[in-house]
Amino acid sequence: MTDERRLVAWGDELIKLHDGFRRDLAALRSSRTGAADLRTHCLAFCEALHAHHEGADNALSPTWSASTRNWPRP
Repeated sequence: MTDERRLVAWGDELIKLHDGFRRDLAALRSSRTGAADLRTHCLAFCEALHAHHEGADNALSPTWSASTRNWPRP
């Protein structure tokens, strides 16, 4: 697999993961006890989100940095 195809596959996977988080949050917001459920599960959700981002940073950082080196900075 080429580096470009690997990046595309990683990007596709990131989209799936983020869509899952958005779906879960939308379900919590629309439930009758959404606020209570969100408070109850906030710590677990935040820990999972942190682990997710930390893993992404560790796995993608070298390749991502190289592929985005020439992108304009905000």
